[in-house]
Amino acid sequence: MNILNVISNDVKAKEWQVKNTIELLSNGNTIPFISRYRKEATGNLSEEEVRKISELYQYYTELEKRKESVIKAIEEQGKLTEELKKKILNSMKLSEVEDLYLPYKKRKKTKADIAIENGLEPLAQKLFLQEITDIGKEAEKFINDNVTSINEVLEGVKYIIGQYFAHNEQIRKTLRNDLLKHGKIESIKKKKFIEEKTKYDMYHEFSQEISKIPDYRVLSINRGEKDGVLSVKLIIEDKYIEKLYKNYLTKFPENNKIIKEGLDYGFKNMLFPSISNEVRNILTQRAEEKSIELFSKNLKELLLTPPLKDKRVLAIDPGYRTGCKVVALDESGKFLENNTIYPVPPQNDFENAEKIVLNMIKKYNLNLIVIGNGTASRETQKFIVDTVKKHNLNLKYIFADESGTVRGAISIGRRIQDPLAEFVKIDPKSLGVGQYQHDMNQKLLKEKLENTVEHVVNLVGVNLNTA
Repeated sequence: MNILNVISNDVKAKEWQVKNTIELLSNGNTIPFISRYRKEATGNLSEEEVRKISELYQYYTELEKRKESVIKAIEEQGKLTEELKKKILNSMKLSEVEDLYLPYKKRKKTKADIAIENGLEPLAQKLFLQEITDIGKEAEKFINDNVTSINEVLEGVKYIIGQYFAHNEQIRKTLRNDLLKHGKIESIKKKKFIEEKTKYDMYHEFSQEISKIPDYRVLSINRGEKDGVLSVKLIIEDKYIEKLYKNYLTKFPENNKIIKEGLDYGFKNMLFPSISNEVRNILTQRAEEKSIELFSKNLKELLLTPPLKDKRVLAIDPGYRTGCKVVALDESGKFLENNTIYPVPPQNDFENAEKIVLNMIKKYNLNLIVIGNGTASRETQKFIVDTVKKHNLNLKYIFADESGTVRGAISIGRRIQDPLAEFVKIDPKSLGVGQYQHDMNQKLLKEKLENTVEHVVNLVGVNLNTA
């Protein structure tokens, strides 16, 4: 595979642009640096294009390594043919390589493997090639010390046929595509949860076409299954199964009976469970990628929130038992003073809280109140509104995502004064701008969010004196 050519076609760039970009990346240059300061070398590729090249190069490099590994493994078994090698080398997807490798992959010995060891494979091959008219008569020739009856011979042949069928790369590809296009996903609550109210009730006796299921439902169902509440399965209509069987059936009815039993065995016990898992993984991966993209988009919007400049802030991080942490910040976000007030249950100490707030506002000439939007925020808001009205204060209040503690209150205030400078200090996953983040591929999520932060900082810049 010419990786440069493949990537250039994918990103619609010239090969020399891709080559230069990969060299720059290999030398340790960051994507923002390359897109901003190496435009001549990349032919003015954008940051998104450079990032895409980086991702594709990593994927295709890993794919080529896997091909080499698979070819070597099959070759060591003495089973590598030129045709098989060519198929592996021409594969453009990892799933294609794995399908080709499946029949040769080391695994726990199956019933089919035992039947092959007992010398029954030639009979199964003859059956497939329609070289037999009377399977019963032919089976007698294969009776030996390990297989002592015609029934045992036919049983072994059935297992071999099932394994052939389940390991055929074209059959696997067809079923995978049919399941994605025409299959359904179904879920029910497990018996012990039937009478119990759970957050997954909407997925009890649930069914939807795989091609139409929204990403958030995939993640919800996955979580319900992980929590042990839901049982999930994929189904496909019989006509698609019959389509798979069609080329294996012969013109001899007696032979077809054995072949059909073998195909049924292979489909039920090997092929469908395997492809179902693959399709579930495909759905999950798609859903995760879409969710992570949305997560990244929301993070970008949050980081690019216009700052409120020249505001002297009273920041409040609400709380019940431990009280509300209150801090005063000057225009640059410099910490001035902190206090704790209790204008919320259980203390409801409005009088002292009011004195402290008024004193801080007057002492530092504060002109904006920022309230964290978490626990006790409604009660705190009411207290602030009442205080502002009662004393006719000329200032506004707004909400910001909370953090907790005095340090958190300081952060709440600074998030309004200069969102980007403050948010870049925080783990993006802790900013609450996405769903199901704990159910996703954590490595991919971390990478994408860090890329987003890197992109925004590259776009805007950050004052290192305050960040």
